[in-house]
Amino acid sequence: MGEEETPPQTGELGAEIPSRFYLAKEGQRHGPFSLEEAKKRLQEALFGADDLAWYPGSPGWKRIAEIPWLAEAVVLETPPPAPAKAAGGPPPGVKLASRLSRFAAGVLDLALVSIAARLAEPDLGSDPAVSNFLFLFYLTMLLLLLWVYSTVAESSSYQATLGKWLLGLKVINTKGDRLSLGQAAMRSLGKLLSLVLVGLGFIPILFTPNRQGLPDWLARSYVVEEKRP
Repeated sequence: MGEEETPPQTGELGAEIPSRFYLAKEGQRHGPFSLEEAKKRLQEALFGADDLAWYPGSPGWKRIAEIPWLAEAVVLETPPPAPAKAAGGPPPGVKLASRLSRFAAGVLDLALVSIAARLAEPDLGSDPAVSNFLFLFYLTMLLLLLWVYSTVAESSSYQATLGKWLLGLKVINTKGDRLSLGQAAMRSLGKLLSLVLVGLGFIPILFTPNRQGLPDWLARSYVVEEKRP
């Protein structure tokens, strides 16, 4: 092996690609490398754009970013990773709906269903046995209607019942996406159970940090403010 060449102090950049390169980082010189070997080290991020390089014909050491043959191989600085979702929390970048807006949306939806129920209320008649049967049938159909309405609405592209949509709210899953039909069905079931329990399933919304109640826990969902233009 011949004597290692010392980089000269003067010279001009030639038209041909140099046969060898020296790289320097933190005061330490490395090489010589062929062009492909130098590029490989740059692609592996062993050297960066602000480190130095020299090649035969160069007037002196230059920043790697200033040398066309090497600059194209420099690995650009990668952006920081996206913020991680807090354990058990909603996806980053969303704003949870306020408790007041959720209450108001619920009142609007109940009013809508009550109006529909009033219009469809049957004549119970005077026979107690028939009246009880019709009342139970009517109540069952009313709950089924509420379940279907909520399931279809919250799994639709609107991601909201009419009450939520009017107040600028929507329902999302843990990834920030629309609920599947199955998730929306579980959420609606949670609503019915909460109503049967005289509202007990909704009470945790007032105290939990993510403002979730029984419907949200069953569907693993969040109610958030929708960003509208």
